[in-house]
Amino acid sequence: MPSSRWVVADEAESLDQSTTELCNKIVEKFQYSSVRHWQALAMQAILRGNDVVASSGTGSGKSLVFQGLTLSKEDAIVLVISPLISIMDDQVIPTL
Repeated sequence: MPSSRWVVADEAESLDQSTTELCNKIVEKFQYSSVRHWQALAMQAILRGNDVVASSGTGSGKSLVFQGLTLSKEDAIVLVISPLISIMDDQVIPTL
């Protein structure tokens, strides 16, 4: 059974070879200049079997974590639970 732990962005933690390779695939596929270190750490923790909760501001790059993981294994299933649908009504501009 995977272990659960809370990780506060430990910027000193290094990335393993498979995570570095995954980041390179992400940069190539999505045409980004780089992957942020905290994103790579989150993906690394998930790939090691840990539960991960990523919490940061809108537009900070959380979605890249689960989108990037789809490149890690061809038969991978990524489940994302997002509250965004529940707040979309508040953000829709009414049509006239």
